[in-house]
Amino acid sequence: MQAILYLFSVIFLLSCSGVPSNTQNYEGSDEVTQEKALSISLDNLLSGEVCGNQFVFNEGAFYFPDYGCIYDSSIQKLGNANVFLVPRKHLPTNIGDEWIEKEEERINQLAVSELKKEFEVVVFLVEPKYLRKVDNGEGVYSASLPYQEDCYIVGMDGTWRLENSYSISSLEQEQAMNLKMWKKVNDLRL
Repeated sequence: MQAILYLFSVIFLLSCSGVPSNTQNYEGSDEVTQEKALSISLDNLLSGEVCGNQFVFNEGAFYFPDYGCIYDSSIQKLGNANVFLVPRKHLPTNIGDEWIEKEEERINQLAVSELKKEFEVVVFLVEPKYLRKVDNGEGVYSASLPYQEDCYIVGMDGTWRLENSYSISSLEQEQAMNLKMWKKVNDLRL
């Protein structure tokens, strides 16, 4: 199974057209590999500034609402990303609005390294090559069938790994993928 995950990682990295643009400072550097550049880009997704969003709480996890971290050719060039933070510790049994508001504020101020220590971090990513601009005047991009969605997870050591890649070629598969995202998040909850 690890050989398959490694193969998917290699194929994914080779299919990228160079280093994602938000890591272009690292392109060509002998010290930083493509994998490291991808890791830096994934870390950047955890920043509300890059995504123009803040984490909110729902169903036992924190995530970027609305459409997640949307591709933006001038800021966030990795693709459309759904970012989830699943607490590594047990949540209180009586979660009310006051607790949620306090935790959302606290979490949105944490550094990336702190987020990676405190949470199971899951990112579902659709690369720009699978996106098309939606004609709504807002500059939003949407996945165009068929496409591939990759699932990245931060390990206990703080490094990113490609967990799985999903090929989506129909609306039914797209709907099933949305369920898979939440199932993955629920599977990680304590």
